[in-house]
Amino acid sequence: MVTVGLVGIGEMGAPMARNLLKGGYPVQVFDIDQKQMDILSQAGARKSVSAKDLASQSDVVMTVLTYPKVVEEAVLGEGGVIAGLKKGAILIECSSIDHETSIRLAQKVEGGGGRYVEAALRGRPYTIESKELGFLTAGKRETVQECEPIFTTIGNKATYVGDLGAAKLLKIAGAMLNATETAVTYEVLAWCMSNGITKDGFLEIISSRGPRRVNQLKEILDGRLETSPSWVAKDLYHGVELAGAKEIPTPILSTVNAVSNMAKLQNKEGYRFSEMLWRYYEGTLKKP
Repeated sequence: MVTVGLVGIGEMGAPMARNLLKGGYPVQVFDIDQKQMDILSQAGARKSVSAKDLASQSDVVMTVLTYPKVVEEAVLGEGGVIAGLKKGAILIECSSIDHETSIRLAQKVEGGGGRYVEAALRGRPYTIESKELGFLTAGKRETVQECEPIFTTIGNKATYVGDLGAAKLLKIAGAMLNATETAVTYEVLAWCMSNGITKDGFLEIISSRGPRRVNQLKEILDGRLETSPSWVAKDLYHGVELAGAKEIPTPILSTVNAVSNMAKLQNKEGYRFSEMLWRYYEGTLKKP
């Protein structure tokens, strides 16, 4: 069985590593968080001293990191993945990064004799633990197909969406839809509450839109607020930036991005996107 190395074992990478271990895969891990590496080592993973060391001992490397600069440093920097990646080995890039960074990494990896698969994660940490995580995958079809047993060991479904770049772009598209729907929902909710309509009344009018949004709103309005990095806000930003570069008019998305930026300035508690946005709108409430 192939050895899988994970660079980045935070809230997404750690449960991914555990699922691979449960599936019988030999797993290498590397992270700056030594405590998390020790925890996974006790579960059966092998610790690496650097991303280069991890790549030299892995057939498939998965990067599950935060921001483009962090990913580029982990892959291309001194002691990075590409310095240790074996000829013909595969790098599966799972981080929440922009389209251009993904393409640049692919060119470097393939230019050095490696293979590159783009994978966008569709879910949160608890969906990994319950094996409900989905993947959007892109790249050379035969290479992606070679990785499918890894995807289905970690989650439940991998959907091939085309050439390199497509997975990250679709991930950004999903985030833009989510952000826009969330902002509009909370804007109307704040308007309702300012006019004396109860939160229960508002929940009733959106109940036909599906249980997911209603359940999420109930939790937030009951004060059950989760803290988590705001990946939706980051992907929304990447989408608006790309639209600007290609001169695509996106006035609504640009407005939602501006609201998101204002909410982030007030988000001292580190709430995830939905909670962050509601706290912003909650602060605008005018009681009748």
